[in-house]
Amino acid sequence: MDANVRPRDRPRASAAVFRRDGADILMVKHRRENGVEYWQLPGGGVTAGERHGETALRELHEETGLSGRLGPRLFSLAYKYGMSTTYLVTVDDEDVVLGCDPEEAGASHQKLVGCAWRPVAKVRTNPEVAEALRALSRIADGSLDTC
Repeated sequence: MDANVRPRDRPRASAAVFRRDGADILMVKHRRENGVEYWQLPGGGVTAGERHGETALRELHEETGLSGRLGPRLFSLAYKYGMSTTYLVTVDDEDVVLGCDPEEAGASHQKLVGCAWRPVAKVRTNPEVAEALRALSRIADGSLDTC
């Protein structure tokens, strides 16, 4: 992280990627140094000069090996370091490969420990997944501006 950027000013972007049938969503598994594990959408910090959508696609590729096409912005949520913006992303290939976070290259602890297609029915209470589902519902009924 840039030394001039305060932690509360670190925007991030993520990718909401659903399988074609909509039953599964792509998520990555993180493990904190204290052993706590959690799943979230692929994503990470926006780098200087990068657009949020570009970040979502870059992070998707770094963390899962997949390349995607950017769709509409679905939502933004506050997180402990600022705002996180999520985009709908489509992929052609569904074979995921666990990547790594370049910021952690060579570190003794790797936070990224898994990636998988998770059944939406089992993860719908995850805050990011819940917001993505709400946004998709608003797109379907025409009440979400996707411009």
